[in-house]
Amino acid sequence: MKAVLACSLIAAVLTSGAQPAHADAIVTAQVMVEGHRPHDKNKADNVVIWLTPVNAPANKFAPDTAAPPPRLEQKNKMFHPSVLVVPVGSRVEFPNLDPVFHNVFSLFEGK
Repeated sequence: MKAVLACSLIAAVLTSGAQPAHADAIVTAQVMVEGHRPHDKNKADNVVIWLTPVNAPANKFAPDTAAPPPRLEQKNKMFHPSVLVVPVGSRVEFPNLDPVFHNVFSLFEGK
């Protein structure tokens, strides 16, 4: 369980696109889940781990302005993705892709 959880979390961080990779690295971790545990013991959905290099200030990282902004879409009356990692200072898009207005929405391109 712990190995699957650690691999899932590391994969989520490395593929999140939140920060550009500055160097190749291998991360080995052991994760302990406290509190509410997932029903499927081999699943680690909706979890984020933020890695900061040793001896680096936490505020050193800035959003990648060349990358498209993160999007939290409302589609089929649900948010997609259910978890979105957004670095401080990033611009985020919240498009409503449903044909109706919701009680939580933004006017994305006038829609």
